[in-house]
Amino acid sequence: MIYTSNYFKAIQFIKEGKFTSDDFLQISNSKPKDFTEIKVIHELVPDWNLVSRFKSGLIDANLYRYWYERANLVYVKDLIEKLEGKVLLCYCGAGRFCHRHLVSEKIRKLGYECKEI
Repeated sequence: MIYTSNYFKAIQFIKEGKFTSDDFLQISNSKPKDFTEIKVIHELVPDWNLVSRFKSGLIDANLYRYWYERANLVYVKDLIEKLEGKVLLCYCGAGRFCHRHLVSEKIRKLGYECKEI
């Protein structure tokens, strides 16, 4: 099983003993100061220009998806073993459009389990 979540929840998971810092992987452009040792999966980090254009309203979610799929999601199949049992983290809150949901969708399309926690 592969999991997705955000940094805020990850801090809670550590405090509750559900996960250790070794269980988390960064798929965001930056990270909170509490995550100094987190491993980055660079292949899944969106280009900052893409993120900026989306946040500023220059592109919509459909165009973001289009570019992110072509630039980043092509690597998911090759990363499955590295992702297994890990929690993929970014900043976006639950229920918001986020690239981690695109990653999760791709993982499931490849026949693997992925769950938002």
